[in-house]
Amino acid sequence: MSAAEIVNTLEKAWKIIEDNKPSSKLSTARANAVPKVEDWTAISGAKGPRESRWYIKMTNSLPESWGDIVVDCELYLRYTYGATYKGGGLYIPNIWIDVPDSYVAWFHKLELELIAKDPENAGSDTAPLARIPITISGKMESPKASITVQASFMVWGNGRLDVL
Repeated sequence: MSAAEIVNTLEKAWKIIEDNKPSSKLSTARANAVPKVEDWTAISGAKGPRESRWYIKMTNSLPESWGDIVVDCELYLRYTYGATYKGGGLYIPNIWIDVPDSYVAWFHKLELELIAKDPENAGSDTAPLARIPITISGKMESPKASITVQASFMVWGNGRLDVL
């Protein structure tokens, strides 16, 4: 076990939208990128949260209701960052998704999930810098179309967020 070895001790994947509505698991689903150590009480000083907002919309393509919004979903990718272990390193104690607004019209479907890939140490053994790739993916479906949606991010222990 080492402060330089970064692990996700929480969940690796969870549903964000299932059966056209926010998943009941959103209130507890979390990922992290923290040191692989036993004395968790020595991790402290998290900053944030920071967030990135993501919007998904689909409009109707049928002539009788052309342009009507049939899928409208707002997602917030949120995370705390900058936590240290015994005064060193930069770790990510929490990553989560909030869905403040979601609408899916009849005869349409929206399914989304989050996948947290394995975290890494982008720093050194003496100055660890956690980073973790996050992917939000899924499908929007209508009676006439099926559209795959995907967004990928890299969340960093120093607070940076890269859209990949």
